Amino acid sequence: MKIKREFEIPIKLEVAINENLGAYGLSLSESKRIAAAIQWQSDFYINNPNQQTPWKEQRAQIAQWAYYLPLNFLRNLAVLNELKTLVPFDQLEAAFDYGAGLGASSWALRQAGFKGKITMFDRQTPPPAAAAAVTADFVSQFEPRNYRNQLGIFSYSLTEIPNRNDLLNQFSQVVIIEPSTQTEGRRLSETRKFLIENDFDILAPCTHQGACPLIVHSQKDWCHDRILFKKPTWMDKIEKNLPFRNDSLTFSYLIAFKKGAMKPEWRRSQTRIQARLTGDILPEKGKDKQLVCFDERRLFLTWMHKNKIDQTLPRGGRVEIPDDIEIVANEVRLKKEIQYLP
Repeated sequence: MKIKREFEIPIKLEVAINENLGAYGLSLSESKRIAAAIQWQSDFYINNPNQQTPWKEQRAQIAQWAYYLPLNFLRNLAVLNELKTLVPFDQLEAAFDYGAGLGASSWALRQAGFKGKITMFDRQTPPPAAAAAVTADFVSQFEPRNYRNQLGIFSYSLTEIPNRNDLLNQFSQVVIIEPSTQTEGRRLSETRKFLIENDFDILAPCTHQGACPLIVHSQKDWCHDRILFKKPTWMDKIEKNLPFRNDSLTFSYLIAFKKGAMKPEWRRSQTRIQARLTGDILPEKGKDKQLVCFDERRLFLTWMHKNKIDQTLPRGGRVEIPDDIEIVANEVRLKKEIQYLP
């Protein structure tokens, strides 16, 4: 059994990107000019990790349209697809895209099938075409009481906010997407702890409400996800002019709903223990193992080669833990292929 989690940039988004690059006398085919803008933007982020995107700078706008928007759209889409397995989208009436920029989260909401009202908020003013493209309202002032019962999406926007916990507690439904770095990943685990202490249920990636095993049992580990994507030709050509590539996409995330915000009929019955694959496959002599999370223990799913189990399971996916497992030290030893949950 070999399974991949793979995504692609939709044609509609490509067309919108190309049309908006026209405002700068560019198209997606002009790889070198676009790459120069992306390099400038990358250097800015490295040197100013806690500053907002400098939207008044034309190079920033070009880089955001041609590179950061489509990549962050894919990250958002992966997380929102996970949300769809947990909550019926047609029951969510409105969403608030906090620190929206060009609206990667809003684009992903529409792509995932969200039909409700979307409000894009950013204290700065990105190109107005962004909100129009996804049929969203744009606001530059934030009144928390107006959005408390909406789905709050915070995609790469909390790093700029010193009092993130106070902000998140203003919402009853939150989706958080953060960089996959060790610092931000472990910080997000601390945010998870705050949310649990403030009456939130963590829906994903965690399958339990206990302490995070990567924090409790390690000083270095952090929880982050990875997805594959089909890279379009125009992006591949741009990256040939850059000193870095994104052949897969990583990110950290949380989905959390306040107790009471999750209707009883939304909850799906679970007959078996569900677990999240939080690591990549690690080949060892005579066996393969993969870090898995389903309680407060730091455990590895392990399958012995002698049992003739041939499986490749994607990091970030969910699985069912069978009844006949054997736990030896920190290994959950499998006797047969595990059930993957799409």
